[in-house]
Amino acid sequence: MYGGCRIYCIAACTLVISHPCTADIYASYSADGTPQYSTSPFRRSQVPILRDPHRAPDTSVDVRRSSPPRTYVEISSIISDTCIRHGVDPSLVKAVIEVESGFRARSLSPKGAMGVMQLMPDTARQFGARDPFDPAQNIDAGVQYLKMLLAQHNGNLALALSAYNAGVGAVRRNGKRIPPYQETMDFVPTVLARYVWYQQHEGN
Repeated sequence: MYGGCRIYCIAACTLVISHPCTADIYASYSADGTPQYSTSPFRRSQVPILRDPHRAPDTSVDVRRSSPPRTYVEISSIISDTCIRHGVDPSLVKAVIEVESGFRARSLSPKGAMGVMQLMPDTARQFGARDPFDPAQNIDAGVQYLKMLLAQHNGNLALALSAYNAGVGAVRRNGKRIPPYQETMDFVPTVLARYVWYQQHEGN
């Protein structure tokens, strides 16, 4: 059901999936948007997308996300039902939601993004979410939007996630490559890593 999306995820995350994490893993991108992974940071002060489980946590950075938060359980059935209805991998949606809002239904960003999938007002209206803070409406609209982005980018997960974070126009202006924005460059590998986690632990 989710074949095209999984192909790109597998290609992007081969190092993460194939080898046990025995060191911190960092991500960067080639010019065509292909993720590259290394055990050394690509830039100063870069935070790894996966941490060495044998190393003590670094309390100076955010090392959450070792397991889903409690609120995840409360909306899990909404995610599953919505993804079945629209044909989108629930592991991907869970990853996006966790990174975007931490499963907080009342989340509101400084830029005005709302709810669990952090939808901008125009996007929420376009996909029928009258109350973007209602998890069911927000997830339904967000899943439809994510499905559209995947279709527009031929299943290229990295580009679809870039468009979700920075906008379709930003991806287009950068030659259908991941925009060189720090937020987007951090967002994409973090979601990919969480996607792998949900695939491995929940097996959707």
